Amino acid sequence: MKVFRRIGNRNLFSDIDIITVDYPGYGRSEGAPSQQSFFEMADAVNRYALSLSEYQKVYVMGYSIGTGVAVYSAASYSFDGIILLAPYDNMTNVFNSKLPVFYGPLARLVKNPFPSDSYASNVKTKTLILYSTKDEIIPARLSRNLIQTIAGDKEVIEFKNFTHSEMIVEKEVYEKVSEFIHK
Repeated sequence: MKVFRRIGNRNLFSDIDIITVDYPGYGRSEGAPSQQSFFEMADAVNRYALSLSEYQKVYVMGYSIGTGVAVYSAASYSFDGIILLAPYDNMTNVFNSKLPVFYGPLARLVKNPFPSDSYASNVKTKTLILYSTKDEIIPARLSRNLIQTIAGDKEVIEFKNFTHSEMIVEKEVYEKVSEFIHK
């Protein structure tokens, strides 16, 4: 786990602290990537972040596959908000959007389904969802499916001009995130 102070555009995030995580099997983290190992890592980070008494507010944010972990986290812990960039309802549907064979008994071939839609009804905190109709990895309909299942207050922003990779780097996306955090 790495802790960064004042990263990004100072006008947007200079007043907050950010914890970023390399999931097991990524970056410098040991272990094998899986839904279980990601959720275990999330549990450890969530307990740590919520134990920091000097912070008045704690938000969880996920991008792409990380939105499944963020939804799981927000359904399991009490945060001040959740931010989802390029979210999906479940990985089985993501795989089916590319190769539509994971139905019926073949759905069991998806070892790590990251079922955001099954956790979403337990998300009671305010939620910011940002997705793009130009996303070539996560079809917009899968983001919309997830939006329908989230129980708490939600703000939805649909972009029409960002690819999947651009969602994580575009200033306009982070301006919306900053506005949400600073409300």
